[in-house]
Amino acid sequence: MQYKNGDIVYWVSKNIYRKPQYMVEFGVVDEEFSDAVIVDKLHRYDARYLEGIPYKDYPQISDWRKLPKGWTWNTKLFELEYREMKNIDLEGCDIRDAEAINDLLHRGILVKLKDYDQSYPITEIDKKLGWRIRKEYTSVFSDLYEYPTTSLPRFEIYRNFCDAQQKIDALENELQRQSKLSDEEWSIEQIDRKLDYWAYLNSKTKEEKQAIQNFLLSQNNVDDIEVRPYGNTFQWKYSKKKRWASIEI
Repeated sequence: MQYKNGDIVYWVSKNIYRKPQYMVEFGVVDEEFSDAVIVDKLHRYDARYLEGIPYKDYPQISDWRKLPKGWTWNTKLFELEYREMKNIDLEGCDIRDAEAINDLLHRGILVKLKDYDQSYPITEIDKKLGWRIRKEYTSVFSDLYEYPTTSLPRFEIYRNFCDAQQKIDALENELQRQSKLSDEEWSIEQIDRKLDYWAYLNSKTKEEKQAIQNFLLSQNNVDDIEVRPYGNTFQWKYSKKKRWASIEI
């Protein structure tokens, strides 16, 4: 096995629901299998205090109580504050240093996300009972829910930040290259990509693949051509047409 429990690792991710760009994430290895590595995500320790009580010690649901005098829907009914640990300096911590991350983890400044309470407090108001605080959780089916662990192929994991950042640089350079293509050049690349995939799946020769490519590039308005693998055949059409045509070779 390449990784062991407790190893700090990095990987590249892209969360389209929060910030649609590549970013380096880090975590601690839980377990490695033949085809994947299970990694625990990390989170800052819980510095929340709810009504003066550490958030983790606050009950899931508080008792009902009377609404305060002068209450309106804009009245703030509870206090949620953040109290930092003493003698910590997160400003000087460098996540690019795996040893620094390991130190933060052992000191309790970073915790495994599965050990962090991802709930948030809300108020419930009832016309007969008054009001109370309840801890609410984001649904696991929501796009905003963050799973505490992730399963990654071994080739997508890096032991240091710089290697992960180099992967991002390569990905972004490729996006910049694509943005500079003409519509026709872009279309040709899409044709070649799907043609390569089809040829691989169907064990086609270079000559057969080249014959299809030559046919497509000889058509007018190549930038308006769409293609698709269709079983053992390769089909094409213009984007505004509905009927697909198989290419005979």
